[in-house]
Amino acid sequence: MSLANKSEKRSLYADKRDGEQGEGQVKEGMESWDQSKLEEVINKKHGEKNKRQTSSQICRHFLAAVEKNVYGWFWECSNGEKCLYRHALPPGFVLKRDVVKADKKDELTLEELIDIERKKLAPTLPGLHWKLSLPGKKRNLKRRKTNLLKITKKEEKRFQNKGNC
Repeated sequence: MSLANKSEKRSLYADKRDGEQGEGQVKEGMESWDQSKLEEVINKKHGEKNKRQTSSQICRHFLAAVEKNVYGWFWECSNGEKCLYRHALPPGFVLKRDVVKADKKDELTLEELIDIERKKLAPTLPGLHWKLSLPGKKRNLKRRKTNLLKITKKEEKRFQNKGNC
C-alpha cells in the first residue's frame, strides 16, 4: 500500500479547538500574511466572541471514546463545540485498557497454578484425570483384598486355636 493512500491519524495529545500544532502539522509562518490576514488572526485570537472558557480537566466523553477506540477524525463530543473540557490527553497518560493488559500478563491461569501446585506434591499421588488414576486404584484395591484375606486367615487360626483348648 502506498503512502499516498494512507491517511494521517488524529493526535490524541492535541485539542483541535485550541489550535495547537500536533504531530505532522506544519505551522504557517507570518511572513506571507498581508494586513487583512493579520487583522483576521488578531480578531480570531483576541476577539471577545471567540473567547472560550476552558478547564484543564479531560472531557469524560473524550476519554470514553479513546478507551473504546471510537475517537478519530469523525468523532464529535456529545457536548458539541461548546464543551468546556479538554479533548487531549496529557503527556504520559496511561489508558485503563493498557493497564488491564499489563496486569493480565503477570497473572497465572488456573490450569498453570494447578500444575505448579501438583508438581510441589509428592510424585506418588494419583493423577487428576480418572483414566490416570485407574492403575493406582486397582493397585490399592488389590492391596486391600490381600490385607483383608491375611486378617481373616489370622482370625480363623485364632478362633480355631481357642476352640481346641
